[in-house]
Amino acid sequence: MDRQVWRLQGCTRTKPLGVITVEPETTESVQQAAKVLSVLKHVKQNNVSYLLGVFVLHSMGFLEQAAAYGSGMC
Repeated sequence: MDRQVWRLQGCTRTKPLGVITVEPETTESVQQAAKVLSVLKHVKQNNVSYLLGVFVLHSMGFLEQAAAYGSGMC
């Protein structure tokens, strides 16, 4: 491309930039964050269903067992 085309596109540099590389650890953490966000979005959209599910688990005693197990881990 000549300089006139670069100016018309709003670009002031004369050479394109190099290639950006992404490390595998970065992509794994981004995928994990995307999964967590999708779960949180699902809970936000269906909060009544999850509230009912938590109530059923609490009435059956499963939440007390989970809390006892979780407090014994630390």
